[in-house]
Amino acid sequence: MRYSKAYQKKHGAYSAQHAYFQLRDVMPEAPLAKMLEQLKEKSSGLKKLAAKVQISQFNHWKDNGMHPSDVAGMLNIGESGANSLDKLVYNEFNVYWAAIHLAQ
Repeated sequence: MRYSKAYQKKHGAYSAQHAYFQLRDVMPEAPLAKMLEQLKEKSSGLKKLAAKVQISQFNHWKDNGMHPSDVAGMLNIGESGANSLDKLVYNEFNVYWAAIHLAQ
């Protein structure tokens, strides 16, 4: 995220979607999702940017046909390896998913 902020300073602002795709190129989806959730929870300076990038990630997942069950599998929800951060990401995606489908 610091790279993204430095890039914005040097080259001007760009979309959260652009930031998401840049980060996705260097990090797998599940760790990226957890990092974004952690930044939203613990970093006051990057909270808004992390939330916007997380929505871009969720949009990408939705556009690629992912359902909450797919996200649960990716995050190992329901297995002993799942931690509270995994569950936070899963819950956030469920809220996003429900809002999208209620709006239709």
